[in-house]
Parts: sequence; C-alpha cells; structure tokens
Amino acid sequence: MTQLYAQPYDLSATGFYFETCEEYAVKSAALRNDYGEPVEEFEIQFIDGDEIDYDLAGALGLNQINFAQFLSAVDNWDDREKRTVIIAVGECGYTFGPDLNPSQFEIDIYEIASMCQRRTKTAPSAGVIVHHWADFGRSKSAPLCGM
Repeated sequence: MTQLYAQPYDLSATGFYFETCEEYAVKSAALRNDYGEPVEEFEIQFIDGDEIDYDLAGALGLNQINFAQFLSAVDNWDDREKRTVIIAVGECGYTFGPDLNPSQFEIDIYEIASMCQRRTKTAPSAGVIVHHWADFGRSKSAPLCGM
C-alpha cells in the first residue's frame, strides 16, 4: 500500500501519515495547530510504496489537489498505464487533469535494449527508417549496429 505524509505549511502543527482519502479527511479535519486553529494547507509527500508509484508521484507533481486521483491511479492502473502517464505528463508536457485516462495518449513503449535493436526490428518493413537511424546515438568509431 502506498503511504503518503501530509506536512502542514503551518509550522506550529504536526503532520500525519495516511494511505486513503478517507484517512486523510478524518485526520486533516481533526488536526489543530498549537493555537487551536484548524490546519488547512499541506504539502503531500510520498513516503512508501512501489518505485513506479514514486515515479508517478514525481511526474504528476503530487500535491493536496491531486493526491486523491493519484491514490486512485495507484490502485486501478497497471504498470504499463503508469509508465505511459509518467512519460506523457513527466516528459512530453501533457497535463494531469481530473479525467485523465492513460489510453488517451498515443505513446508507444518498446521493450528493447538499444535503438539499434529497434531499428533492425522496423527496417524490413520500412527501409527508409534505416537511413534516418543509421547514425543515431553512435560515435564515429562505433560499429553501425552490426551492419
């Protein structure tokens, strides 16, 4: 289970750990600072969970507004959907909105060791690609992908 921490911006209050939206709601409603006033603003921190969930939190910019959607994604998405969103939002500039669905992104992820391997897989069906990728990522002294 993914564990988050709500760190109050109010320095006279102590934060709390939580794993569900319901737990957050109960603990945040009960939290008071040293002067007896309610605490309303928190920084949400990723504390414990799978590495891919940590990466997802970083890509989404985990905060008080989107943590409920993040927790839902952690529970409902598979690793491929999470990777797609990490790349789309974290690397390609897409936004993380309330109606985000990983299938809306047209991102192809290839499980390969190198671009040379990718090139040789696509070369027979698309010979033009070979010329575009011929020098991709190689130094002048490196062999041309076994060619």
